Amino acid sequence: TRTLVHCYAPELAVREMISKLNDHLYRNTDSKYFVTMFYGIYDTLSQKLSFTSAGHTPAILLRGNKVESLSVAGVALGAISCSMYDNLIKTKTLQMKSGDTFVLYTDGIVEAMNEHNQEYGEERFTTILEKNSQKSTEEIKSALLADLKKHTGRFLQSDDMTLLIIKIH
Repeated sequence: TRTLVHCYAPELAVREMISKLNDHLYRNTDSKYFVTMFYGIYDTLSQKLSFTSAGHTPAILLRGNKVESLSVAGVALGAISCSMYDNLIKTKTLQMKSGDTFVLYTDGIVEAMNEHNQEYGEERFTTILEKNSQKSTEEIKSALLADLKKHTGRFLQSDDMTLLIIKIH
């Protein structure tokens, strides 16, 4: 999937990219395999973010002290035929502003368990983001990881935890 993105990215808009990826994966992988993905293109001149989701956790926009979920309905790549998939692709364009913070994460963060089998959860995740929204990306990341560690302790996790934080200046 990563190689396909690198091959197609310079030439395709968001909708066409996700359709092309689905087409390739649907035709060339076993039906039990699929890929979730958030895909976006950020134009640094206009500060516009065009994006879609293929069954991935929604991205988050921190604007001021408020958290906004950037959800777009979508289906995992490779899960359904191209003709059906193309009818389900939704894209959005967001005008970013100076001071906005964009957060993308995998479900391993909000589903991280503690020793009592309790998930970290979306609410706790967004609360930490809200409390630290005016800080630098490094400070937001540190606050989040510290709170996540406080929750999980030494309990081993079963899923990856990936986090991307971008602040618009």
